[in-house]
Amino acid sequence: EKGKKEKKKKKAKTFREVAEDMLNESSIKETTKRANTIQLRRVYPSIGSKRIDRITSEYLQTMFNKFSADLSYGTVANNKAVVGKVFKYAIKKRYIKDNPVAYVTIRKDKDAVKKELSFWEPEQFEEFITTVDDAEMRNYFTFLFWMGTRSGEASALQWKDIDFDARSV
Repeated sequence: EKGKKEKKKKKAKTFREVAEDMLNESSIKETTKRANTIQLRRVYPSIGSKRIDRITSEYLQTMFNKFSADLSYGTVANNKAVVGKVFKYAIKKRYIKDNPVAYVTIRKDKDAVKKELSFWEPEQFEEFITTVDDAEMRNYFTFLFWMGTRSGEASALQWKDIDFDARSV
């Protein structure tokens, strides 16, 4: 009837939409946001376009098992933690009632051979850095190489971490 209001059915959100909503909350620090964004890029191809309320623990278990075949235990565990945060946020926003990540297990392969880390010699770095055209990126890579930092560590630096008098970071 014309006098009655029609109930609008709320469109279910995808995993990616919920993740982006979570990342855009003002309470999240910028460095955390960047780190989570990097982790989420790995899972978006598998679950980004799926409705958050349709993702099962079985599906997630299969996804994380595939990741475990190619990635380190630590990387997979970090991915699982960030995916879990998205589902906790979805529960808080009442999109879902249960967190399927809680039922996912990541097993550490005790027999796995640790990859030997490889480091560039200064000559190798000099050869690489000459190919970088952007001055800002050249400075960034130079800082990373000579300070021995990882990109996440460098991104988290603040002005208070730099001692100009002692010329140290």
